[in-house]
Amino acid sequence: MGSVTDAAFESRRPQGLPSPLSCFSLGDVAFAATTSKLDEDLQDDKKRYTTRHHDKKRDMACPLIVVIRFPIRHIKIKRSSERNMEIEIPTAKSLYIEMYFGETLLSSGTAFLAANDRESHCALITNRHNVTGRNQETGKCISPHAAVPDNIVIHFHKNIENFEDIGKEWVKIKLPLYRNDGTPYWIEHPRLGESADVVALNLTWASDVAKYPYYFDTNLDNFNLVISPAENISVIGFPFGLSSYGKLPIWATGYLAQELSLINHDKPVFLIDCRTRQGQSGSPVIAFRPSGYRSTKDGKTSSTLSGNKVWEFLGVYSGRVNSESDLGIVWHVSAIRELLNEAAADNDRRIAASKKGVTDTV
Repeated sequence: MGSVTDAAFESRRPQGLPSPLSCFSLGDVAFAATTSKLDEDLQDDKKRYTTRHHDKKRDMACPLIVVIRFPIRHIKIKRSSERNMEIEIPTAKSLYIEMYFGETLLSSGTAFLAANDRESHCALITNRHNVTGRNQETGKCISPHAAVPDNIVIHFHKNIENFEDIGKEWVKIKLPLYRNDGTPYWIEHPRLGESADVVALNLTWASDVAKYPYYFDTNLDNFNLVISPAENISVIGFPFGLSSYGKLPIWATGYLAQELSLINHDKPVFLIDCRTRQGQSGSPVIAFRPSGYRSTKDGKTSSTLSGNKVWEFLGVYSGRVNSESDLGIVWHVSAIRELLNEAAADNDRRIAASKKGVTDTV
């Protein structure tokens, strides 16, 4: 099993500069061709035409939105000699993670990749309590082993050319969670610090690992949907470490339990009503609309009924308000944007430091 170090600048290290790290690393290079191809297909699928309706009594122009073909917002998987099965793109974006102390498995959870767009910095996002192994409120160890993790294993999709094989093979990557001086590799929220239950990990990428991030500044994952209380939302992760097939996640669907406009800037979380359980911590929460949806553009709200499948990334699931409730806490996308920008800044600082010959302890 390969392993990854935190040195996000490794792939850009000047030739001849010695590396302080000896582990296998992933390189932060251009996104996988599979991602680019899917994005191109989705952009093509947004072409629409206006037709005119002819009334026998009078001529009138009646704008009618016509979707000329259904969007390719799913991926086909071929299992051996079996028929192809289709998965939705968000299914491919949730990653199964395991937290270890040495070789002892302490817990499992969910993570995902995030970027502003295809050209910008990409980081791994999960809950802080997943990597600390401690309850966010009490600080107590979560594991019955009374230990905290010192390494994490992430199950990435293998980088492949054939879309039909997505979800068939995974690459297990092991990352240390702490540097030699005891400081954590993860990056905390720049404003809220350890009080925010979200962290980022900067990675360098090898060619055998595929990246399927949530993009915050494209309409692939940010469609400007209007979402009201009691509307459906989905938490896509691994409850109790379970999966739907291989290391593909399970969709738990519930409802938005409050108005998103009521989110507090000092604690940007909102509530959902969904039957979630351990193992789903760190899961992306999305509003998935397979047919009709409401969206905003130029300050105006419109309703659309079409064959387009659209979704909106809303945030990161963090856990239930208590063990007797199905009300769950979600850290809003605005907090994840801030965290992602901090991860990009940290990456830039380490690149600059590496060029000066400074080790990863800075």
